[in-house]
Amino acid sequence: MTFEKLGDIALITPGTSPKGDLINSSGLGLPFFQGSKEFKELYPVPERYTEHPVKVANSGDVLISV
Repeated sequence: MTFEKLGDIALITPGTSPKGDLINSSGLGLPFFQGSKEFKELYPVPERYTEHPVKVANSGDVLISV
């Protein structure tokens, strides 16, 4: 079996958080995934949102939380 570093075969872009006062639980804006709590069995379930995202994932991107 051969192993490769993930960064050698994929583009890895770390997330960045907006300021805390720009995050809401009212559903306003885009989903903001802050940690592994929102990552369920198959898809993340958003609990927080922001109207001021710092970075936005594209369709087809793989989200990983540690």
